[in-house]
Amino acid sequence: NRLASHAAENRRLTMGEMEVDGSGGSIRLSGDGGISVRAHDSNEWRAQDYAWEDRVFGGDCVYLTNKAALAALRSGAPAETEVAAYLRNIAIEEAVYRSNDERRWIDV
Repeated sequence: NRLASHAAENRRLTMGEMEVDGSGGSIRLSGDGGISVRAHDSNEWRAQDYAWEDRVFGGDCVYLTNKAALAALRSGAPAETEVAAYLRNIAIEEAVYRSNDERRWIDV
């Protein structure tokens, strides 16, 4: 929830905090954009390194996404984010809601 107050130096940097638990472990997004992971049966969270720059609002993600999409359209090259790859995200999202509604585990 982008309107919730989460712990962060810059609360506009992300839209909040998130933690996802899976059968292999957990992953956590902090309000400052940090990502950490914890393996199943472990108590230790470890920081996950990833390339990221704190530029403009939210690291300028919308600008960079649009720039990459336009470059692909102009050159005829494949886009970085193909619809087929995104369909997996949609399937996972639908399974999350269905799992909640049916109060059971949904395999994806």
